Amino acid sequence: MYNNFCVSFGSVWLYPLAGSLLKTLSNYAIMIASEIEN
Repeated sequence: MYNNFCVSFGSVWLYPLAGSLLKTLSNYAIMIASEIEN
């Protein structure tokens, strides 16, 4: 039970963190791609 609580509590923090990280990475990729094109 304690383990399940830790996992669910961790995923609550992990999912938004991973989402913002992916967004930042995709923004960097777009910036790099546009710089290569220019």
